[in-house]
Order: sequence, then C-alpha cells, then structure tokens
Amino acid sequence: MKLRLLKILMKEQLFPALAAFVVALIALIVSCLVIAGNTAIEHRIQIWIYGCGPLDFFLPLLASLPFSFTLYYKKSDGFLHYSGTRMSRKRYVAYHMAAGFLLCVAGIAIVYFCGLLFSEYIIPFETTSGYHSRLESYVFGELMVSQPVFFGFGWCLWKGFNAGLFTLFGYGLALYAENVFIASVAPFVYFVAENLITSLLQISEYSIVTSIQLNRLSPDSMHIYNYFAGTISFVIIATVIVLALNRREKNRYEVKAHNKQIIEKG
Repeated sequence: MKLRLLKILMKEQLFPALAAFVVALIALIVSCLVIAGNTAIEHRIQIWIYGCGPLDFFLPLLASLPFSFTLYYKKSDGFLHYSGTRMSRKRYVAYHMAAGFLLCVAGIAIVYFCGLLFSEYIIPFETTSGYHSRLESYVFGELMVSQPVFFGFGWCLWKGFNAGLFTLFGYGLALYAENVFIASVAPFVYFVAENLITSLLQISEYSIVTSIQLNRLSPDSMHIYNYFAGTISFVIIATVIVLALNRREKNRYEVKAHNKQIIEKG
C-alpha cells in the first residue's frame, strides 16, 4: 500500500514536473552553448559550471512551482479532509511530499547531468590560449579536472537534493498559504532575499546560493563546509517559518471554535 500510494502520487505530479524539467534542460543547453562561444575556458567542465549559473538562480522556482500547487488545491477543495477516511491526513500529506521530493531530486539531477554530458562530449571546444582558470585550487578542483563526469554526477545529486528541500518548503507553505501564487513563488523570494542579505552582511559563504552554485566564491574563500552551511541554515529557517504558520493556523481554529461556543451558548 505504501509503495503503491507513493507511485500514484508521483504520477499525479509527473506531467507538470516533466514540462518544467524539459524547459530547464533546453535553457541549460543554450546557456552552455553561449558560454562555450563567448567565455575564456581552460577545462571543458567550466562550460557546464558557468552555464549552470542562470538555471541555479531559478532553481527554487523550478523546484516549487510544478509541485506546490498540487498540494494547495488538494487542501483548498477539501480533498485532504476526505482522504482521512482511509488514512490520517498527516500521513497522506507526508506521502504526497515524499513523492514530490523524490521526483524533484531525480528530475533536477538528470537535467544537470544531461547538461554536463552535453558540455563534455558534444559542444565544440578549444582551450583559450594564455588563460589559467585556477580551477584546481578549488575544493574538489583536482577531481573536477581529472574526473569531470564522476564529480559532476555527485554534484548533480547534491543539487537535486537541495532542489528537493525547496520542494518541501513549497509544500509546507501550500498547506497554510491563502493563495497558490504565494506558495509557489515564496521559496524563490526567500532565495533572492537570503542572497541579498548575506551579500550585504558579507557572509556569502553561509548562503544557500553558495551551497548549490559550484565555485561561487574565490578559491581562497571556498571551503568544504561552505557547501553545507547554506543548506543547513535554509533547513532551519524554512522549518521555523512552516512551524510558525502551523501555529498561526491552530490559533485561528481555536479562536473560531471559541467564538462558535460563545454564539451557541448565547
């Protein structure tokens, strides 16, 4: 029953996810082609690293928009209430979120990895003479140069995992937001705002942007913990936001129930 329900819920969300992923893959390939023709390059993997920039910026939107609206409409039309006749509402929501999380992780990882393969094996490439990228000076830099596909596969999974976290955040907002636009766009707004704030405070090494955008800072500023710090801080802040919204929703129900009791007694 558990695996079957998970498959059903993944199929429900498959079409909008596939549409978004196809658009993302096309955008990534175009971006890599532009980079290859207009940027100083020493190693092939740099085409992919630089080409991922635009897609990285819209990653929270790509991870939330195709998924969060499905849960929002199930909540708004009362479907979640009736699902409680077969299993608890919380359990059904958990399965729905798990299905979207897995679908997003796999889809995003495949999109980025296909872009990497396209950059490594298909795009025409010539090393820019006299240019030294210092790529080897970055964390995992030697691996990027010597085993770009192997490294890229692991990095794509990491990007997919972070995208899945944005999906979960969007789901959490969908349960309590008053319109679908807020639920779908809020993760992207958070992403932009957090990037702006950390940049102004000069603590970009703790930004979620640094966690998902490879070699974002200079080699001297990049350490292995930078790839985890932003993700951890995002999980903490997103959890606090969702819990606060959950508490506000409970308070509303308590106030409504109290007012109803007063009216009935009066």
